[in-house]
Amino acid sequence: MKKICVVGLGYIGLPTACYLAKAGYKVIGVDTNEKTIQTLKKGKAPFEEPGLQTLLNKGFKNFEFSLTPKPADIFIISVPTPITKAKTPNLIYIKKATKSIAKVINDNNLIVVESTITPGCSEKIILPILKREHPNYRIFLAHAPERAIPGRTLIEMVGNDRIIGAIDKESAELAKNLYSTFVKGKIHL
Repeated sequence: MKKICVVGLGYIGLPTACYLAKAGYKVIGVDTNEKTIQTLKKGKAPFEEPGLQTLLNKGFKNFEFSLTPKPADIFIISVPTPITKAKTPNLIYIKKATKSIAKVINDNNLIVVESTITPGCSEKIILPILKREHPNYRIFLAHAPERAIPGRTLIEMVGNDRIIGAIDKESAELAKNLYSTFVKGKIHL
């Protein structure tokens, strides 16, 4: 059974982690907010979203929660990318999350970024950080941004079409296989 490490347990990361845990994956949920981790360890959702507590309950036996990433087969980065005063995304959390997983990735891991990032960010920022730590590793890297309206997040995550970009076709196909475990909408590569 594949192990998935989801970094960032906010409004997109936690529902994604819950769907994957419900699908039978072993999921390591990671967040830097200690209160969030403690709440989740007690089996409670740290924020309100219709259906989230029920979904968390369904996959809870497959969860482990941590303040730091742990080795896994797949890593999902779902951290904020707030907009700066210059109207550009602030990538500080993306860089921090990437550096944190770079310490624990293995050869042939799939890394999926769900966060909103700029064109070229995967190749120019994320991949170089990972390759600095592991220059000889084969890394599969994809981008699968999520758009969902609060109050309908769980419905939209399953029902909406998804677009997956990647550094190569194999990375895109691996990400599609992962999301196909819970997405009912069409997945466009």
